[in-house]
Amino acid sequence: MSSMKKRIPMFLLALAMMVAMALPTFADSPSVYSSLGDSVSSVQNTYYQLNAATEGTPVAGTLLTMWHNTGSNTQRWDIVTCPGTAYYWFQNAANKSVVISYNGNTQARLAAKNTSTYGIQTQGIKSVTEGNTSEGFVKHGLVLPTYVLCLTASQCSDGSQAQWLASNGKSNQLWIYAKYY
Repeated sequence: MSSMKKRIPMFLLALAMMVAMALPTFADSPSVYSSLGDSVSSVQNTYYQLNAATEGTPVAGTLLTMWHNTGSNTQRWDIVTCPGTAYYWFQNAANKSVVISYNGNTQARLAAKNTSTYGIQTQGIKSVTEGNTSEGFVKHGLVLPTYVLCLTASQCSDGSQAQWLASNGKSNQLWIYAKYY
């Protein structure tokens, strides 16, 4: 009987170690979403994604357009909290040093990520939840103090431009985030 009493604690210890090894380990990520970036699609047509319009690595000045899903990192975005604010940087997964920015023109472009207070004010984007789609996806407005990121084409297609315009309350200014791992 005493050898049985010794085996039970050893069995429980071995079982506890097996369970501990089987549990996943979670690490903090700078992105509020996935580590490989998220797609950002228009509510109007989720087949097309917000895209840094380049064949290579995006740089400051790269235009933002819509493009069908190619699986490229130029279509993936890390959504990172701007320090001390309720705003986010949308940094491109293919080049994390560039972010979606308002550059004084309506055409949306990327700019070099700037961590200074001035940079946060011009590059920080508020993500405003605007309810759900009929499929259950959360709709977001991407908002600057005066402008909203919108799709200007009535029909989405490869190369459709994304622009900063005044709010119009229509679906061309609503976006869906999808996680990619």
